[in-house]
Amino acid sequence: MTSPESRAVGLARIVRVIAGFDLVVTGCLAIPPFARACIGILFAGDAALDLGSLLVEFHPLHWLFVNLAGVLGVLWAVARLRTPTAELALLDVVGRLAVAAVILHATGAEGMTPLLHVFVASELLGAAAQYLAVRRAWPARAD
Repeated sequence: MTSPESRAVGLARIVRVIAGFDLVVTGCLAIPPFARACIGILFAGDAALDLGSLLVEFHPLHWLFVNLAGVLGVLWAVARLRTPTAELALLDVVGRLAVAAVILHATGAEGMTPLLHVFVASELLGAAAQYLAVRRAWPARAD
């Protein structure tokens, strides 16, 4: 049986690893030239695999929202890197499930590229890892 302190350290480690991954991914979206490159790679992958997805040219308003989403993602990742608590981990679990649902809607109902399912998988894995880490750090009381 592990001590509560070691379980808390394990939780913090999981939260920080996932936040670090998010920082890299969302950081790319926050910086305009990198965002264009990332979206370009996504579109090129769709074309190379002949998926036939509805891929439209982005206009300045689209790029604004891509970059704003990236900035918000960076801020959220930094908050979790600095303060890797169970509360932030559980909030992130809820956020990841919401993001996965939005992506599934976009791919299923809106015709977006199924390559986005890679992000659904990463969201679900991140949610599961953090939820399980919180459960290990804070086991149910028997009283």
